[in-house]
Amino acid sequence: MDSFGRENMNQRGRSIRRMETARGHSKSEELCPFCAPNLHLTMQMQSEGRYTILDEIWKPRFSVSPHYHATHCETFYVVSGEVEWTVGGESHRLKAGDAVYIPPNTVHSVRVPDGKNLHTLMIYTPGGYEEHIERERAYSDKQLKDAKILDQLRRLNDFHPVVQK
Repeated sequence: MDSFGRENMNQRGRSIRRMETARGHSKSEELCPFCAPNLHLTMQMQSEGRYTILDEIWKPRFSVSPHYHATHCETFYVVSGEVEWTVGGESHRLKAGDAVYIPPNTVHSVRVPDGKNLHTLMIYTPGGYEEHIERERAYSDKQLKDAKILDQLRRLNDFHPVVQK
């Protein structure tokens, strides 16, 4: 089975309960004008480090260029809207009810087409994605434009950009 497929996370997964409220306007919103604040459903602390679940809204035109993660995998479940994922060179347009699994060391990219927001659940395994958010929030907007700081954050956050040829 490939990375793409229909999944009903509510029936197959553990029960999900909200662990904290949504953040207000934050630096991450300013860094990514196409993202809304994250709502942590389950943090690594509650899952004994096994996973983090985030409830996210991505605005139209949000995109992330090709990259891979060496030490973690991601699963995205589409609650509403549409999104285009390219995973391992294969592109698919996903809609509500679809999911994509991205194993470690797999090049992937994503974009939300023009039109509507995308509502997605991200399952990050092992847990710890909230640490990435906190690391980035520790820097000023000016510092986050510094190439050395960005490279350091990418390494710490297991984000490895792939240069297009």
